[in-house]
Amino acid sequence: MFGNKNNSTLIFVVIALVSLLAGFNFLGPAGGILILVVLIGWMFYRRRGTMFYRAARKCFDEGDMEGAKIQIKKSVGADPTNSPILGACGFMLLKMGSPVEAERMLLRATNAAKTPEQKSSAKAMTLAIWPEKASSG
Repeated sequence: MFGNKNNSTLIFVVIALVSLLAGFNFLGPAGGILILVVLIGWMFYRRRGTMFYRAARKCFDEGDMEGAKIQIKKSVGADPTNSPILGACGFMLLKMGSPVEAERMLLRATNAAKTPEQKSSAKAMTLAIWPEKASSG
């Protein structure tokens, strides 16, 4: 019924609620607040690849290509198996005029894809490299 991402999100929410309930009941308010802070920190830590990608996209939109490349490296380093982020970063690199780096990134996105939809999307983005190769070849 639920996809893989929905299951992991549902499991996280259930574990978080049970942890908070147990923390407040057995450890008191201070323990509950501590557990809440840890859960929020863990959530930001897990989403740091997406946050770096958003920063890269903002730099790219503002014309700061060097800043965008730095944020892309951080994004990929923080979440090296996230196919959608790898694909989006690869496509952004292609737009920045780095076809070799873009090709490597898009191939990594294809290899890291966990679902048929992610694989199709990554393969579709690699088609954007083809005109670059045809004109240079």
